[in-house]
Amino acid sequence: AELSNVVGNYCLEISRVRTSRGREASLPSSRPPGSRKLLRRPSLASPSSAAAMSPTSSAGRAAATAATIPLLSLRTYRTDPSLFVSQLRDAARTVGFFLLRHDLPPGIAASALEESRTFFARADEEKRSIRYEDTGGTFRGYVRLGAENTAGRVDMREQVEYGTDDHSRPSERRGWPPYERLRGRNPWPESVQPSLRPAMEAYVEGAMGVASSLREALCLGLGVEREALDGAFERGPGPYWQLKLVSYPAAGPGDRRRGDDEEDDGEDEDEEE
Repeated sequence: AELSNVVGNYCLEISRVRTSRGREASLPSSRPPGSRKLLRRPSLASPSSAAAMSPTSSAGRAAATAATIPLLSLRTYRTDPSLFVSQLRDAARTVGFFLLRHDLPPGIAASALEESRTFFARADEEKRSIRYEDTGGTFRGYVRLGAENTAGRVDMREQVEYGTDDHSRPSERRGWPPYERLRGRNPWPESVQPSLRPAMEAYVEGAMGVASSLREALCLGLGVEREALDGAFERGPGPYWQLKLVSYPAAGPGDRRRGDDEEDDGEDEDEEE
C-alpha cells in the first residue's frame, strides 16, 4: 500500500487519551468495570464479502461491521456509478469508515514517493533551502527532525508541507478568520531538486480528481445532484488542499518514538481500564 495516497483513502484509528496516572485508555468505552480490552486489527473486505460475513442479529451485525472496513474501488464508479454509490452509502452509514482504491494514472504516486525519498536523502543544508521558518507562518516548507512535539515528546520525523498555491500579495491576505493565514506560496527546491515540483503537482492534480469523484458520489448517495457541492469548492483560488511529505528515521528493536502511530495490542497486564 502506498502511504502517500492520502486524499480519498481513509484509515481507522484508535483514539487514546492519557489518564490521570499517565496510562492510556481507548475512547469511547462501553465495557463494564473490570473487563479487559481486546484490540484487533480491522480486516479489509470488499462490500460484497462484508455483507456476506454479517450475521443476522442486529448485535451480531454491529460486531462484525465494527471489525470490517469496506474496500471500495473508484473504477466501479466509472463503470457502474449506481453500484458504487450504493456501496459508498452503505459504508458511510453502517461502518463510518472505508478504504478507497484509486485509479490514478500509472506512475504518478510512485514518482511522488521516489522524489520524496530523494529529497530527504539530501544534505541538511540543501533541505533547509525551503525551510518552514522562511514562509511567513503559512505552514509550508521543510521542518527539520525534532522540531515538533506531541504532548511534550519530540516528534521523530522530518517533513515538507505544501498547500494550495496562493499568488496574492501578503498585504492582500486577511488575518481573520484564522484559516486565512494558511494562504501562501509553496517553496520548491528549484536549485537543488527541480524535479520535485512537477512530480508533486501531478500527484496533487490526480488526487484532487479522486476527491472530486468521491464528492460527486457522496452527493448522489444523499439524493441530490452530483454537482450540488461544487460551488463550495470553487471560491477564491479553488479547493484548498494540504500535502505533507514525511520521513521517519530508522528505529532499533524496542525503540518506541513519538511521531508514528503507536500500537496497543491489549497485552499489557498492568493497564488499568
